[in-house]
Amino acid sequence: TIPPGSTPAQTTPPADVPSETVLTSATGLLHADTPHIYIRIGHEKPVAITYGNGVDRTAVTWQSGDPQLLSVSPDGNITGLAKGDCMLTVRYGEEFLEIPVTVRELRTEDGCTYVDDILIANKTYSLPSTYDPGMLPVTQEAFDALAAAAKEEGLDIYIGSGYRDYDFQVTVYQSMVDGYSKEYADAVSARPGHSEHQTGYTVDCNTIDEAFGETDEGRWLAAHCHEYGFIIRYPADKVDITGYDYEPWHIRYIGKEAAKEVFEQDISLEEYLDVDSVYQE
Repeated sequence: TIPPGSTPAQTTPPADVPSETVLTSATGLLHADTPHIYIRIGHEKPVAITYGNGVDRTAVTWQSGDPQLLSVSPDGNITGLAKGDCMLTVRYGEEFLEIPVTVRELRTEDGCTYVDDILIANKTYSLPSTYDPGMLPVTQEAFDALAAAAKEEGLDIYIGSGYRDYDFQVTVYQSMVDGYSKEYADAVSARPGHSEHQTGYTVDCNTIDEAFGETDEGRWLAAHCHEYGFIIRYPADKVDITGYDYEPWHIRYIGKEAAKEVFEQDISLEEYLDVDSVYQE
């Protein structure tokens, strides 16, 4: 709700606002650097706000739309308290921004980690060696629909590599270590138990080559795979977050609604789930 006498936010920033800002208050004094904040229960983090000239930051106030879900400190640090959605209001005088916030819940079940209902496998979160679902029907069906749509455009998108079990990943990873180095292997290949291919939700399309991203098929995949529930799992501008080099061929099924949000907000799965991806040496 908008308090009486307040000035609502714009969704398009003025021309002099940095391009990375996506929400701007009416006169341009408050700029949010993200259109949606995701945070897990128990996590605390600052909210990225850019202020216009002349703003007295000590006069900026913060308010959680639901204090049972989200707490916010006087200096703008938020903490997730319970699963759900609410608005975070940043106010300076009569001008304000309202930023949607989703608080997520991480749980472990049978050795697998889920954030809400999305299974996560990355450098931080592993799968048991016994986890062996094969290629899941929902993934195959979604990929078949994607490939059929691409074919109508005269494009050929096919499965280059799909499901891989734990033992297969042992061989894949060790071959990279032996052929190159452990450091190189960790940048381009997952350690056993940490591979997304073991989830049953992942497909490597066509050829494992960064140049694939510049082909007609690669460009179409990047622009349309979310329509079928997939995301480009390791984007070029998210290497520091995902922990892996750019892989334009690697898609992950997370469902149409989630994939649409990830695509439209130009974020990684780690950002969407509020998790990191770092091996614990």
